[in-house]
Amino acid sequence: MINSKDKQIVEIEGVNWLIVELMKAGIEVARPIRDRGVDLVVYNERKNDELFAKVIQVKASSEESFSIDQKYEKTKGLLIVYIWNLESNPIAYALSYEEVFSIAREIGWVKTKSWEKGIYSTSTPSKELKKLLKQYEMNEEKWSKLFDIKKEIVS
Repeated sequence: MINSKDKQIVEIEGVNWLIVELMKAGIEVARPIRDRGVDLVVYNERKNDELFAKVIQVKASSEESFSIDQKYEKTKGLLIVYIWNLESNPIAYALSYEEVFSIAREIGWVKTKSWEKGIYSTSTPSKELKKLLKQYEMNEEKWSKLFDIKKEIVS
Protein backbone atom coordinates (compact mmCIF):
# COMPACT_ATOMS: atom_id res chain seq x y z
CA MET A 1 0.00 0.00 0.00
CA ILE A 2 1.19 3.48 -0.87
CA ASN A 3 1.86 5.97 1.91
CA SER A 4 -0.41 8.70 0.52
CA LYS A 5 1.20 11.28 2.80
CA ASP A 6 4.60 10.86 1.11
CA LYS A 7 4.19 12.63 -2.24
CA GLN A 8 7.59 11.47 -3.51
CA ILE A 9 6.68 7.81 -3.06
CA VAL A 10 3.32 8.38 -4.76
CA GLU A 11 5.07 10.09 -7.68
CA ILE A 12 7.61 7.25 -8.03
CA GLU A 13 4.82 4.68 -7.89
CA GLY A 14 2.83 6.62 -10.51
CA VAL A 15 5.77 6.99 -12.89
CA ASN A 16 6.59 3.29 -12.62
CA TRP A 17 2.96 2.29 -13.14
CA LEU A 18 2.83 4.49 -16.26
CA ILE A 19 6.07 3.01 -17.61
CA VAL A 20 4.56 -0.48 -17.42
CA GLU A 21 1.33 0.68 -19.10
CA LEU A 22 3.23 2.36 -21.93
CA MET A 23 5.48 -0.65 -22.47
CA LYS A 24 2.42 -2.94 -22.63
CA ALA A 25 1.19 -0.68 -25.45
CA GLY A 26 4.49 -1.15 -27.32
CA ILE A 27 5.94 2.25 -26.46
CA GLU A 28 9.59 2.74 -25.51
CA VAL A 29 10.29 4.81 -22.39
CA ALA A 30 13.33 6.74 -21.15
CA ARG A 31 13.83 8.73 -17.97
CA PRO A 32 15.62 12.08 -18.10
CA ILE A 33 18.58 12.26 -15.74
CA ARG A 34 17.59 15.72 -14.49
CA ASP A 35 14.06 16.75 -13.50
CA ARG A 36 13.26 19.94 -15.41
CA GLY A 37 9.51 19.43 -15.74
CA VAL A 38 9.74 16.26 -17.83
CA ASP A 39 9.40 12.91 -16.06
CA LEU A 40 9.51 10.61 -19.11
CA VAL A 41 10.48 10.65 -22.75
CA VAL A 42 8.44 8.19 -24.78
CA TYR A 43 9.28 7.19 -28.29
CA ASN A 44 8.68 4.63 -30.96
CA GLU A 45 8.70 4.13 -34.68
CA ARG A 46 5.52 5.05 -36.51
CA LYS A 47 4.07 2.99 -39.32
CA ASN A 48 6.23 4.87 -41.83
CA ASP A 49 9.39 3.99 -39.82
CA GLU A 50 9.87 7.58 -38.69
CA LEU A 51 10.92 8.03 -35.06
CA PHE A 52 8.29 9.72 -32.91
CA ALA A 53 8.95 11.11 -29.43
CA LYS A 54 6.93 12.93 -26.80
CA VAL A 55 7.71 14.23 -23.33
CA ILE A 56 5.50 13.50 -20.33
CA GLN A 57 4.95 15.18 -16.98
CA VAL A 58 3.34 12.80 -14.47
CA LYS A 59 0.88 13.94 -11.81
CA ALA A 60 0.16 10.93 -9.61
CA SER A 61 -2.27 10.62 -6.74
CA SER A 62 -3.24 7.80 -4.42
CA GLU A 63 -6.79 9.14 -4.71
CA GLU A 64 -7.99 11.85 -7.14
CA SER A 65 -6.23 15.12 -7.83
CA PHE A 66 -6.11 17.56 -10.73
CA SER A 67 -4.02 20.66 -11.21
CA ILE A 68 -2.77 23.16 -13.73
CA ASP A 69 0.47 25.09 -13.50
CA GLN A 70 1.47 27.79 -15.99
CA LYS A 71 5.11 26.70 -15.83
CA TYR A 72 4.24 23.74 -18.10
CA GLU A 73 2.92 26.01 -20.85
CA LYS A 74 6.47 26.71 -22.09
CA THR A 75 7.32 23.05 -22.80
CA LYS A 76 6.11 22.52 -26.36
CA GLY A 77 4.45 19.16 -26.97
CA LEU A 78 4.32 18.27 -23.27
CA LEU A 79 1.79 15.60 -22.39
CA ILE A 80 0.53 15.85 -18.82
CA VAL A 81 -0.59 12.48 -17.47
CA TYR A 82 -2.76 12.48 -14.36
CA ILE A 83 -2.84 9.13 -12.58
CA TRP A 84 -5.56 8.60 -10.01
CA ASN A 85 -6.36 5.84 -7.50
CA LEU A 86 -2.90 4.28 -7.28
CA GLU A 87 -3.95 2.39 -4.16
CA SER A 88 -6.86 0.62 -5.80
CA ASN A 89 -7.69 0.78 -9.50
CA PRO A 90 -5.27 3.18 -11.27
CA ILE A 91 -6.60 5.27 -14.10
CA ALA A 92 -4.69 7.68 -16.35
CA TYR A 93 -5.75 10.79 -18.21
CA ALA A 94 -3.41 12.23 -20.85
CA LEU A 95 -3.77 15.86 -21.92
CA SER A 96 -1.71 18.57 -23.54
CA TYR A 97 -1.23 21.79 -21.59
CA GLU A 98 -3.66 23.47 -23.97
CA GLU A 99 -6.32 20.85 -23.17
CA VAL A 100 -5.74 21.25 -19.42
CA PHE A 101 -6.01 25.04 -19.77
CA SER A 102 -9.21 24.68 -21.78
CA ILE A 103 -10.76 22.64 -18.96
CA ALA A 104 -9.56 25.15 -16.36
CA ARG A 105 -11.09 27.99 -18.35
CA GLU A 106 -14.39 26.12 -18.85
CA ILE A 107 -14.72 25.37 -15.14
CA GLY A 108 -13.74 28.93 -14.21
CA TRP A 109 -10.45 28.30 -12.44
CA VAL A 110 -8.62 30.98 -14.44
CA LYS A 111 -10.80 33.61 -12.75
CA THR A 112 -9.79 32.63 -9.21
CA LYS A 113 -7.26 34.17 -6.79
CA SER A 114 -5.17 30.98 -7.03
CA TRP A 115 -4.79 31.46 -10.78
CA GLU A 116 -3.22 34.89 -10.21
CA LYS A 117 -0.21 32.89 -8.98
CA GLY A 118 -0.38 30.72 -12.11
CA ILE A 119 -1.51 27.52 -10.44
CA TYR A 120 -4.76 25.83 -9.45
CA SER A 121 -5.37 22.41 -7.96
CA THR A 122 -8.09 20.32 -6.41
CA SER A 123 -8.08 17.05 -4.50
CA THR A 124 -11.85 16.79 -4.81
CA PRO A 125 -12.63 16.81 -8.53
CA SER A 126 -16.19 17.81 -9.32
CA LYS A 127 -18.61 15.77 -11.43
CA GLU A 128 -18.16 18.40 -14.16
CA LEU A 129 -14.37 17.96 -14.15
CA LYS A 130 -14.68 14.17 -14.24
CA LYS A 131 -17.07 14.44 -17.18
CA LEU A 132 -14.64 16.71 -19.05
CA LEU A 133 -11.75 14.33 -18.36
CA LYS A 134 -13.57 11.20 -19.53
CA GLN A 135 -12.50 11.68 -23.18
CA TYR A 136 -8.83 11.74 -22.08
CA GLU A 137 -8.97 8.47 -20.12
CA MET A 138 -6.26 6.16 -21.40
CA ASN A 139 -5.92 2.43 -21.96
CA GLU A 140 -3.50 0.26 -23.97
CA GLU A 141 -5.35 0.81 -27.23
CA LYS A 142 -5.53 4.58 -26.74
CA TRP A 143 -1.81 4.77 -25.89
CA SER A 144 -0.99 2.88 -29.08
CA LYS A 145 -3.28 5.10 -31.11
CA LEU A 146 -1.87 8.27 -29.55
CA PHE A 147 1.60 7.23 -30.63
CA ASP A 148 0.42 5.54 -33.85
CA ILE A 149 2.32 2.38 -32.93
CA LYS A 150 3.20 -0.19 -35.55
CA LYS A 151 1.93 -3.49 -34.11
CA GLU A 152 3.82 -6.62 -34.99
CA ILE A 153 1.66 -9.61 -35.81
CA VAL A 154 3.06 -12.79 -34.31
CA SER A 155 1.75 -16.06 -35.72
